[in-house]
Amino acid sequence: MKLQVIFHLCLLAVFFTCSRSVLTGTSPDFTCVNMLPDYSANNATGGSPYLVSVAVPTDGYIPRATYSLTISKVDPDAGTPDFIAFFCQIQELGGIDALGQFSTVNTGTSSGKGKEITCPVDNPNTTVSNNAVANTNQNPVSNCTVHWTAPYPGLGEFQLNALCTIVQSRNVYWERVQSANRFAESTTTVNNNLGANDTTPTTSTKRSGATVTRIHVSLALCVVIVQGWFSYLLGW
Repeated sequence: MKLQVIFHLCLLAVFFTCSRSVLTGTSPDFTCVNMLPDYSANNATGGSPYLVSVAVPTDGYIPRATYSLTISKVDPDAGTPDFIAFFCQIQELGGIDALGQFSTVNTGTSSGKGKEITCPVDNPNTTVSNNAVANTNQNPVSNCTVHWTAPYPGLGEFQLNALCTIVQSRNVYWERVQSANRFAESTTTVNNNLGANDTTPTTSTKRSGATVTRIHVSLALCVVIVQGWFSYLLGW
């Protein structure tokens, strides 16, 4: 009886571990998929008092060029508290994959505040690294700037925007705050690449049931493997 209890407790532990999204290792942690803090907190209602902006020109980004992403207060004189944490990605509108690469800034109020994160993507043909960014500590700041390097050529007219979850306190956060601007690949770049044989993976996968399906399959495999292991050891 005791062995059966231990077995089922282990199954629960494996289920919990396998069902968790990838964590950023920041404080507080965030999940890559839903971009929520990995602790109990309240998603604030109403508009965010914080602004997300990406310094991409109106005519679009140049592939592999670097631009700044800034989180700041909508009204610095309104008495809005500083924020303690954030988690940002740049995605295609209607998509799910985090695009481009982030790097942190080592000067001013942003110094030591950001950490690059690699989140999995839904497109198995895409190799990514540092496609998200989050805080490294909970020191309150009024603004923070990080760098974002645009994807390789090929996205064309697909619109991108930044999404940031911003944590004001351990009890209050705003989920997936969208950047004030949307942007696409520069039309000049698109025209120059017409007919080019660029084999670099750049496509973004639309939101579908594929991600959820893979999670369910992974959970099932985890449970089956552990169950088989225990059955072998205990002679069931």
